[in-house]
Amino acid sequence: MAFSREKEQLATDALLSLIDRKILSHLTPRIAGITGKPTSTQIASLLFEVGLYYGRRQLTAKNYEHISFADSPHLLASRTDLDSGLNWEIHPVFRQALDMRDGGGMEINRNPNYWLNHPSFLADLESADTP
Repeated sequence: MAFSREKEQLATDALLSLIDRKILSHLTPRIAGITGKPTSTQIASLLFEVGLYYGRRQLTAKNYEHISFADSPHLLASRTDLDSGLNWEIHPVFRQALDMRDGGGMEINRNPNYWLNHPSFLADLESADTP
């Protein structure tokens, strides 16, 4: 698993490097609509589209915004503005299974009820309730 034991948040260059090191150096994935070997950017775009991670824009020291593929499908696909200054954050539902690390490299709490009180999980729930 390419993202196993990695940080839960990655800058775009780190994300693309991880895909090169842990996916493309070991196999040649096939993606519908892409001829030949896909690039790390094409794989990153596909993983963003299927919801493995979302864009994260830090607004203030304590506030941030999540950007999904539905919000900005051009992210990781545009040649002129690949990431709009966003970092990439693994969706909370995948973090425990991938044994993710926080920004400081520490193992994330594996308590199954941890996410019920996690700020990003609560923010996702609140935004889902908003029409």
